[in-house]
Amino acid sequence: MNKAILAGVAVFALLGAILSIPMVQHADAADSKTVKKDTKKVTKTKGAKSTGKTTSAATVEIAKGSGDNESCEKGNKCFAPFETKVTKGGTVTWINKDSAKHAIASGNIKSGTDGKFDSGLIDADGKFSQKFDQAGTYEYFDTIHPWMKGKVVVS
Repeated sequence: MNKAILAGVAVFALLGAILSIPMVQHADAADSKTVKKDTKKVTKTKGAKSTGKTTSAATVEIAKGSGDNESCEKGNKCFAPFETKVTKGGTVTWINKDSAKHAIASGNIKSGTDGKFDSGLIDADGKFSQKFDQAGTYEYFDTIHPWMKGKVVVS
């Protein structure tokens, strides 16, 4: 009987350790970032869709229904636009047009987050802004809805 109790305790401890790993990684990424969060209600900005031009400020909309429906992945329609271009020192603002909460993080679903930026939870009608000081291509995805992905190109 003591062996059964010890086995149960060991299994419980192992499950606890496994389940805590993503939370620890998320907390570590949050410590190394500089971001602005604002969950105020935002009205739609005229011209929010990208024209393919590189600007110093850009807006990306998190598509309505994207959290409930993986079909937005086809054609890269989860984020509008899928690819955003800003100049070095530019800012990208994500606006959540969905009713679900989202969490945008740099990286990709295969490799995981890379710690360059992390929005934390973005409520419905909330927004998250990130300034990009270095040129390069930044992939990102939604850590809650991993089929949602996009990229920012900084020149």
